[in-house]
Amino acid sequence: MKKLLLFAFAIFLTIKMNADPGDTIFVQTLTFDDITKRRGTWIFPDESIEFRKILMYYTLKCDPATTQDGYACGEWDYLTYNFVYNHTGNFDSTLLSHPYFTINSEAPEEFSYSNIPTYSYYNIWQYFPFYDNVISENDFLIGNNSEQIIHPFKSENKSSRAQYLWLASELTNAGISSGDIHKIKFDVQSVGSDLKYLTIKLKNSSLTELSEIDYENDGFVTVYQMNTSLTPGLNEFCFLNPFNWDGTSSIAVEITFENAEIGLNSIV
Repeated sequence: MKKLLLFAFAIFLTIKMNADPGDTIFVQTLTFDDITKRRGTWIFPDESIEFRKILMYYTLKCDPATTQDGYACGEWDYLTYNFVYNHTGNFDSTLLSHPYFTINSEAPEEFSYSNIPTYSYYNIWQYFPFYDNVISENDFLIGNNSEQIIHPFKSENKSSRAQYLWLASELTNAGISSGDIHKIKFDVQSVGSDLKYLTIKLKNSSLTELSEIDYENDGFVTVYQMNTSLTPGLNEFCFLNPFNWDGTSSIAVEITFENAEIGLNSIV
């Protein structure tokens, strides 16, 4: 068996105490002169110094100075094994081990993985409600149609969540009374990109205004959810199920969508 020569250098990166952050302390252990030396004792910084990282550098040396055979590079000169011990005093020591791999800080015995990208398919049902036998209906206009906005359908973002509040007084002044609401219309003045999974939710709300810290987070009723292409003018969204307004609360309206790519905004 041929002789294995190991030459090691340990680098310690300190973060405080006697050295400034980022300083490096070098401790040289085995050298090229240590042809047959297997172990030794070297002075390291004391425990008053804390370290962020320890690096060990070593070189396998092919050299005629190898004393175990007559060859500069033997069959074992390209292998090396490192053993780390936790010395408890005198010559007693405990061999430390490290897992071959970790997954979320855990070291399971086995872990399944794939060498090629994987993916999953999810089926989502989308419904297309359409009222084809209307006996009568009433339209109500809320607001004065004086401001252009892009928030509901802001396709320059891949996904969006916009929330609005219709006050009870606004609904009443528009002539709406308590009962079922079956549709909603948006006046689109400029058409942008298609909207995937466009979702509209409504809720009877006790809020009188919305803010970054005070808005509705749950209790909504989903009234519309499907991939949608807008057109210029009034766009009608028929509800999957009517929304019942209690006649006294505000109505919170939440509009979301999820696109795969960024696109163009629609102006409402």
